[in-house]
Amino acid sequence: MDDNTGRLDWKILVESYLAACFEDRKSASKAKLSNAQADVFDKHGSDLIREMYIDTAEDALNSLTSYPVANQWKIIEEDENRIVVEIPGNDKKFPNRVPSLDTRILLMRPRGEWKIHDVLNPCSRCNLIPKPNNRPGKCFACNGNGTFGEPDPLVRSIGKPCSVCKGTGGCPKCAAESLPGWRRVFFLEKL
Repeated sequence: MDDNTGRLDWKILVESYLAACFEDRKSASKAKLSNAQADVFDKHGSDLIREMYIDTAEDALNSLTSYPVANQWKIIEEDENRIVVEIPGNDKKFPNRVPSLDTRILLMRPRGEWKIHDVLNPCSRCNLIPKPNNRPGKCFACNGNGTFGEPDPLVRSIGKPCSVCKGTGGCPKCAAESLPGWRRVFFLEKL
């Protein structure tokens, strides 16, 4: 609880979210043992395919690693009404951890009570794979310049607006997000 307010501390909200993600992932792994695909393999598959499917589903379930504890989280931004916390994802020590990707959770405190406002993963265009000149939130094609600095061998494009970001310099995938270089997790995006 927060100091003297009787309201939930933001860390409890983050831990509740992570615990729910872990339980959902565990349930999904368990469901693979009795889902429609398992049923087809059971009825119409060879012994080999049936055993491989079950072994793979059981391995995924048994190797699932719980979420990181609070002292492993990294606070990216913090003030009295806004917190951005980063939760580490998979690594060599925990290859099947929940969450699987580094995850940033944006918490806001409207009307004095902490709420989860957004959940984000690294942008697949500008921030997922670390590169030497990685500039999260910047266009990967023009490196955030908005224009092509190198001539294209097929088209004379030097100095022309970048066709990927339309000359803005921002990453076309995450420029409109609440944290540049990070995109809303897939289950919150509109189709």
